[in-house]
Amino acid sequence: MAEGQARRFGISIGEWLNRAIRDEIAPEASTTAPGFGRLGDPADEAMAALDRSHAGHTAYALSAMEANLLAHGAFADSARLPAIWTRVAELLGGLAILRRDVEGPLDAHELLQDGLPARALTHLVDHVQLLRSPDQFEKAVGMSQRTLQRRREELHRPLNTEQSGRAWKFAEVLAKATAVFGSQAEAELWLQRPAMGLNQNKPLDLLSTAAGVEAVEEHLGRLEYGVYA
Repeated sequence: MAEGQARRFGISIGEWLNRAIRDEIAPEASTTAPGFGRLGDPADEAMAALDRSHAGHTAYALSAMEANLLAHGAFADSARLPAIWTRVAELLGGLAILRRDVEGPLDAHELLQDGLPARALTHLVDHVQLLRSPDQFEKAVGMSQRTLQRRREELHRPLNTEQSGRAWKFAEVLAKATAVFGSQAEAELWLQRPAMGLNQNKPLDLLSTAAGVEAVEEHLGRLEYGVYA
C-alpha cells in the first residue's frame, strides 16, 4: 500500500511515510496533497539537514582525497629529484669533471656561478646524439659550433655564467624527459618533434628563453602524471 501511494504522488516511500506520520500528528498542517504534511515542517527540515550533512561529509571526503593525491605527488617528486640531479651531473661529466657532488639546487647554483668546466660542455656534446648537429647544438645551448671548437681548445677556461646556465638547463630538461620516456634516445627524439601540448612547437626550439623552458618542463610534468595536453 505504502509503495503504491508513494508512486501515486511521485515521491519515495521514505518521504511518503514521513508525511503520513506528520499528517497523523498534525492533520491541520496538510495543505499540499490529501494525507500529507506541508513542506517546511520539522520533519522536512530534519531531512534537509541530513542532506546537508551528507553533502558536507562528501565534500570533506573529496577534499581529503585531493589532499592525499597532492601529498602523494609531492612525495613522488621528492623521491625522483635526487635521481634527476644525479643524471644531470652525469651528463656533464660527473664528479671526475665537475669536481663536486651536486645534490640539489643550491649546489647547482654555486657550481654555475663559478662557471662549468669547459670539459663539462664537451662531455655533454659527446654523449648526446642530437648535439652533433650544429643547428640543434645552437638551439640547445645557445652557442655556435665555432665557440664550441674554441672551448675544446681552451679546456682550462670555465664557461661563463650564461653558457653554464644554458648547458645545465638543457641537461636538466633532457634528464627529466629521459625519466618520463624511459630512455635518453626517446627523450632526444621527443625534443625534436612538434608537441601538441606546446602548440606544435618542438621542445628544443623553446629552450632559448626562460618562459619557453618553463613551458617545456610543465608539459613534461603533465605527461609524467598522465595528463594529456
